[in-house]
Amino acid sequence: MDDMVDSGWTAQDLSLAIEKYTKESWDKTKYPLLLSELGMELTKKKGDFRPVIAPLKLRQFIASQLSGKVVVITHPRQAQKIAVIPAGEEFSFVERGKVRTEVDLGERLKPTIWAAFVKPLAPGAVRFLDIADSGLRFQDLPAGSTPPTAAAREVPRTLIIDGQGPDYDAREVVARIKRWAADNGLPEERLVNREPRAIASKNAFFEVFKDLSDSDLRRIEIPFDIIVKLAYR
Repeated sequence: MDDMVDSGWTAQDLSLAIEKYTKESWDKTKYPLLLSELGMELTKKKGDFRPVIAPLKLRQFIASQLSGKVVVITHPRQAQKIAVIPAGEEFSFVERGKVRTEVDLGERLKPTIWAAFVKPLAPGAVRFLDIADSGLRFQDLPAGSTPPTAAAREVPRTLIIDGQGPDYDAREVVARIKRWAADNGLPEERLVNREPRAIASKNAFFEVFKDLSDSDLRRIEIPFDIIVKLAYR
């Protein structure tokens, strides 16, 4: 990618650069370009681009201005992992045909049991999870402690994967949770929330687009100055 530093962005220049960097990265690696890396490349090339797209964030700018050329994707379990790929290409952070982190019909693993398997366990501590509790809450106690309730079951340290560590793999976490649940007589249906999560929107303007399919979004063309005016409302 171009390392030359210039000054000044226009919305058109920015759109072209985003499309260029996204395609170059994909052609080279066949892997999504992280939004954080894209932002650094853009800043390196012509300085701070944020004043040009304000009040939009980079993700919102791409979704509204480059919907037919660049696609934004997000990791299902690492919300901070946002990336872009060229339109027409396909990529999933979670491989199909293997254990998934999300269940059909909007069901998701309960945050409490997920946390029990990704939150680091302090040295000299033992973790117990209460399988009789509807929320499947857990607590850490000093090593050697007896289970706090009759329904409390230990989560072995060997099954815990640091959610921020280099060995983190969402599929492996799911596999360990399901294996532990089966060993402890916890039905798989109790691992998930059955209520679909509502999509929060920080701006009413973007709320109207949330139910549209990718193909519908690609057909939308709105001048950038109009988007800025609507986004401020």
